[in-house]
Amino acid sequence: MKLTQRHAIWITFAVLALWTTATRWTLQYEPLERDIATYAVAGREILAGRALYSDLWDHKPPGIHLIFAAATALVGPGVPAVLLVNVVLSIVVMGGLMSAGRRIAGTPGAIVVGVLWAIVGGDLGLQANQPNVELPMNACIAWALAASLAGRSRPTFSAAWAMGALTACGILLKPVVVAPLGLLAVVDASERWRQGGAPATLDFLGRWFAGVFLGLVPAMTWCVLRAGYEPVWDALVRYNLAYGEGRLLANLLELTHIGTFLPIKSGVVIGLLALVGIMGLREMNTPERNRILAVLVGSAIAVAAPGRFYPHYFQLLLPPLVLAAAIGLTHALSRTGVKRLIAFAALAALGTIQLQSLRLPADEWSRQKYGEVFLDERRLAEHLKTYLNPGDSFWQLGAQPGLYLLTETVPASGVLYDYPLFQNSPVRERLAARVIVDLAKSRPRTIVVHDRGGDRGILEWIRKHYRIIDDIRPVERYWLLALDDSKSLNH
Repeated sequence: MKLTQRHAIWITFAVLALWTTATRWTLQYEPLERDIATYAVAGREILAGRALYSDLWDHKPPGIHLIFAAATALVGPGVPAVLLVNVVLSIVVMGGLMSAGRRIAGTPGAIVVGVLWAIVGGDLGLQANQPNVELPMNACIAWALAASLAGRSRPTFSAAWAMGALTACGILLKPVVVAPLGLLAVVDASERWRQGGAPATLDFLGRWFAGVFLGLVPAMTWCVLRAGYEPVWDALVRYNLAYGEGRLLANLLELTHIGTFLPIKSGVVIGLLALVGIMGLREMNTPERNRILAVLVGSAIAVAAPGRFYPHYFQLLLPPLVLAAAIGLTHALSRTGVKRLIAFAALAALGTIQLQSLRLPADEWSRQKYGEVFLDERRLAEHLKTYLNPGDSFWQLGAQPGLYLLTETVPASGVLYDYPLFQNSPVRERLAARVIVDLAKSRPRTIVVHDRGGDRGILEWIRKHYRIIDDIRPVERYWLLALDDSKSLNH
């Protein structure tokens, strides 16, 4: 590669990294989504010495919580940590895609894929402007693609180690990542079989599995040693098995109705990327095309597997679609006539959609994605500050873990949201008993209860030991309760 080409890639990367930082920086004014608030609270509390699963309960593997713990250690809790995760991982994904694009289409491919990711990587309708778990998953996918494409031209099998380690990192975020990264490994293994027969294939697979093992086992061993086997099993296996809905094939067929799950603008974004991506796939050689298609099919499986089609799940489609579309745009822009016009029109349409989103006020971002729920959470937190001081023990029986960040309070129980306490939850009885023990031990002066109810035993215990202060107007459906000192907590 010529020095000027290397400079062009790095200059583009630097400019796009600054753009990404600037656009994500404005997100500090948007209320945090529930999952992201959970990760931020868990990360903060991990640094305070609390254990995942046996104390802090979530049904995600430990990877995302450790990422937020690291960010919190670097810049502090809450919004600063979330911003750091968002900026850094968005840039990491871009770097992986640019590396993959350079392997396929040289310097122009790297530049175009970087620009395209900068445009669509924070799509509002996909809820991608905040760092949910799909963002680090996409970082694993992007760099695994880059490693796979790099491994084609190297005599060593270091790419297999990297792909295995990235697969382990992805599993520690969300196990469904096995679908795209596993299929990518299958494509690589089949290529080794054609090139070197069984010895080459076994060597690749041995290194890949070793990477998975060495990345996965130490982290999960740490969790079990910290929390015990049963809490880890309950959270990561029992609850998640009950979480899924429908059969995989039926769920995959549901993806054909993608327009019913996404806002119109995001559906247009996915559609444009797919259409231009078809052009890109036609320009690739067979090994390159097979890798992109394997990841795309695997990502579709990962989106469909839970049977719950939340918009942020569809972020997993972005790396293969962006890479394929960028290659199509690269070739179209190098030509004259209709194809170049199509390329400019596609870029203009994608850019216009994203710029329209960026011009909206931060509150409107939240409102368009989730309605009033997280704006109400912020209003509720302002009201609670009348009764709470930073560092106080506090608990909410509802689905608003962001209250702990907004009020700078300590969760009296590590059950941060109430979904695992619902009647159909397989872990309800154990967690409800844990909550009552936690509340009796920590004696929070204040509790907030959502009026949709919850576990009967917890509600009865709260009624027995707390009294209602008010109904927290103007935020409806929440009740604020204060500890009644005239009642004993010992029973």
